Amino acid sequence: MFSLTHAELERLYTAPGLEQYRPEAVLARPLEGTPMPALCDNLREAPQPHERNPDYAARLQHALSKLDFPQDYVASVS
Repeated sequence: MFSLTHAELERLYTAPGLEQYRPEAVLARPLEGTPMPALCDNLREAPQPHERNPDYAARLQHALSKLDFPQDYVASVS
């Protein structure tokens, strides 16, 4: 988890191509510590197969690997 201001979130999710993402309230459960409320920006509908973006998937896999996410989860991002 990491913290962003409302202004930072606004800049991030108003970038071209991210218009369909919407914030959803979630309860974040860290590996250590107590759960806390958070926002998670998600697509309302999953992308269609023809909308796949291999470059984005590769960059996301790289970031997840650097953050020590489980390798089976990293591989599931495609």
